[in-house]
Amino acid sequence: MEKIPLYFRVGERLKRVTISLSISLNDLKDIFISKFPEIITLLKQAETNQQSSDIHSKISFCLLDKDSQVQFELENINDLYPNAILEYRHKIFEKPHTPVLC
Repeated sequence: MEKIPLYFRVGERLKRVTISLSISLNDLKDIFISKFPEIITLLKQAETNQQSSDIHSKISFCLLDKDSQVQFELENINDLYPNAILEYRHKIFEKPHTPVLC
């Protein structure tokens, strides 16, 4: 299986991982949670009357397309490339009055 290095970014923090391209998107999210376990606590604190216990549905990543330089939400593991930066964005990490894009 081909393995590639990736970076997870949360705010100013950046962590490097190496993954197999045969993993699922939920597996990728599990790796992310293992690198940033405090995310689960923050997501639970941010919930308001939501009963969903599926943490995977609350995590999404922004990825920069290396050709077009357009940022988009990662939905397909095949869009990953070596040394890509997967940026987790959530309103609790944004500065006031900064729109959450992607």
